[in-house]
Amino acid sequence: MDKNYENVQNGTDLQNSEEVKEELTEEIKEQAQEIKEEVKEEVSEKAEEAAEEVKASYDPQSGTYSYVKADKAEKSNVDGCMWDNTADAGKKEKKSSKGFKVFAAVMLAVFALSAATIAVFMTADYLAGKTYNAPAPAPQPVSQNGASDVQVVQLSAFAEKKTGLTKSEVAAKCTPSAVGVKAEADVSSMFGNYVSTTSGSGFIYSSDGYIITNHHIIENAKTVTVYLYDNTQHEAEVVGSDKLTDIAVLKIDPEGLDLVPMAIGDSDALVVGDEVLAIGCPAGLNYLNSVTDGIISGINREVRFYDGYSTKKKTMTMLQTNATINRGNSGGALVNAYGEVVGINNLKLASDYEDIGFSIPINGVLPEIKQIIEYGEVVERSESSYVASEGIIGISGSAISDAQAEYYGIPKGILVMQINKDSSAAKAGLKRGDIITAYNGKTVYTVDELNKYKAENKAGDKVTLSIFRDADNDSFEITFTLDPA
Repeated sequence: MDKNYENVQNGTDLQNSEEVKEELTEEIKEQAQEIKEEVKEEVSEKAEEAAEEVKASYDPQSGTYSYVKADKAEKSNVDGCMWDNTADAGKKEKKSSKGFKVFAAVMLAVFALSAATIAVFMTADYLAGKTYNAPAPAPQPVSQNGASDVQVVQLSAFAEKKTGLTKSEVAAKCTPSAVGVKAEADVSSMFGNYVSTTSGSGFIYSSDGYIITNHHIIENAKTVTVYLYDNTQHEAEVVGSDKLTDIAVLKIDPEGLDLVPMAIGDSDALVVGDEVLAIGCPAGLNYLNSVTDGIISGINREVRFYDGYSTKKKTMTMLQTNATINRGNSGGALVNAYGEVVGINNLKLASDYEDIGFSIPINGVLPEIKQIIEYGEVVERSESSYVASEGIIGISGSAISDAQAEYYGIPKGILVMQINKDSSAAKAGLKRGDIITAYNGKTVYTVDELNKYKAENKAGDKVTLSIFRDADNDSFEITFTLDPA
């Protein structure tokens, strides 16, 4: 319908509503006037009847007035007045109900006027575009044959309350967005070559196929498969991952799939005691979309990670929960009472401890997720990152002595003996045989000096090395980010 026509129609309806209001008001006024005239006429008639029935006379001898009704013979003296009331002795005159009827009629007229006025105003407001909220009808049980025996509730019909959804509603809302992840990697060992399989959890980040999981699940994977909530399997591409934050982004082809992204919540708004659910695949893909419940047991818990030599690798600030998190839950969502992701499940304390699990706060990792989607890697870390780690260059080296420098005609510094080919430094151009002469502009002669300056930075920080390459007799600089230990 044309919008201009709608406006004209609404204006006409408003005008008609005002006319109806005026007509009802005039009609009620006329009825009230008629009732007033009837009451006045009735009072006049009663007064005339009373005047005709009662006659007064004066007795000079007794000095009293005598009031006598026309049909009564006996009199009685009351306060100096003779009143003929013997015929009515012991009986009360029945009061007329005419006054009550008039009162009731007036009240009904007032009520009708009020109701009509309210109706007219509501009609005018409705036509003007205003609405009056009414409670939504509850879902009605229906069935294919029309009988009321099966209740069908759509996920979109869940009504969020101030206190959130029920646990069953949260589970129903979130499980279609939860996934299982299987990663396969080729492994070579002294016992031969074989394929290693790792399984974990994840969740749908966007409707165009992006999936979030943990880095340690897909690290070095040759193939990755995503299992949707209906157990269908889809080959996934690793868009990128970040070892420091333990976050990975996968992507599946969304064509023909109705992918429902999981809503993202605010982990900074959590307080101890808030209810949460953990959704994932504990103990493998056979338990896809398992749900456990609990609360937020602690906030800003510093969890330290160590390597096999008890050397601290990094510290992560995490959420603590008593919702059960088992092997296979890693990468899955921790959701709040509104069905929103507030954390990414990561690990639990084992051995003698129960119900102590940890989740990566979603607010702390969202910048990394967005960078990985855009660039395939994390290119810049914020100062407020929830994870801190010692930074490494990824080399082993040896200091060049004064005698060696003089003998070979090379500068003093750190000779690169070995280098991790996958390190950021190697990707920036550092090679075996290079000599590091300065770190961020500070001259270095020993390994201890290099480590001292490097300790001023953390993983993810950009640093610059001054390099001498003997093969080219060339000096230059390289800039890269320190890798997590």
